[in-house]
Amino acid sequence: MAKLLQSPPKFLPSEWQVANKNQYHKAEAQRSRSERLVAESQRLVDEIEKSTKKSQSDVNKKLEQRLEEVRFWKKELDDKLEQLVNETEDLLLYQIRLSKALESYKEPLHITQKCLEYREKRVGIDLVHDEVEQELKKEDEIIRGVMALLTRTLEETSEQIRVIIFCL
Repeated sequence: MAKLLQSPPKFLPSEWQVANKNQYHKAEAQRSRSERLVAESQRLVDEIEKSTKKSQSDVNKKLEQRLEEVRFWKKELDDKLEQLVNETEDLLLYQIRLSKALESYKEPLHITQKCLEYREKRVGIDLVHDEVEQELKKEDEIIRGVMALLTRTLEETSEQIRVIIFCL
């Protein structure tokens, strides 16, 4: 127990100087390692910052390009939509005109048919197959052909309008 209560050993000044130099060299080595670590850390921070700025610049450039593409395609779509709207309006006008034209041929067809009916009611020598009858039959055929063509065109126009409206 007596050893436990003893005072710490005393050292000679030369021993203290050697221990102090060792302590100084250790501290100097630790400081040097710390400075290298700080320098390496700063180099890594600078490198990462440079890489980050480059990546951010690339991303911003790509985003700007993509934004320009989106603007271009939006303009193209708007132009196409306007074109379709104008085409639809034109088709609706043509549809109205075709309907009126078709309606306008009903009366001449009716008159031609009446004339042919009256000619068929003739009796005797008056029941002649002459040039007038041939012209009336030709007129009937032409009017029916025109009406069929107008009807078909009207149906096609209606289908085109339906397709365009379906696409919108």
